[in-house]
Amino acid sequence: LTLLDLALPDADGFDALSQLREQYPGVPVVVLSASEQPHTVMRAIDAGAMGFIPKTSSNELLLEALRLVMSGRVYLPHDVLRQHQDAPEHALRRSEEANKAGAALSPRDIGFTARQADVLALLVQGKPNKLICRQLEIAEGTVKIHVTAILKTLNVSNRTQAVIAVGKLGLQLPQFG
Repeated sequence: LTLLDLALPDADGFDALSQLREQYPGVPVVVLSASEQPHTVMRAIDAGAMGFIPKTSSNELLLEALRLVMSGRVYLPHDVLRQHQDAPEHALRRSEEANKAGAALSPRDIGFTARQADVLALLVQGKPNKLICRQLEIAEGTVKIHVTAILKTLNVSNRTQAVIAVGKLGLQLPQFG
């Protein structure tokens, strides 16, 4: 796990994030930032961050967010999740039911195949289709088909929105190193 402050004195934080994701694709990166602007959060997630924690967060929230990321999920500030109502209603209901029961929602619970769950897990890590196809040993065209199905199931139009939906749903995704 890497914690990254975007306000680096000698480098651009987003450039550092991109370099970390490129050099260490299996290491989750969580951004810790003074900014709580939705566009900053979206840019970090789009660049491959697995979480975004405002510096104003409590210690308890920080620890919970890190636990969530270490379990393979995505953490986003509640304000950002509220602004993006992209997840399908049936999935949100199941997510709430799973949370009440103390269980994580599995990708199968909302209609994903095992392979789609694998693709989604790698997509959430910020990996491009070429790396996903290599890691899963499937054709790039097959990855594209799975990504299209994932976006449709989550009722979103792009990868960033998919990551937000995964965070909102609290999906327990497969782990890849």
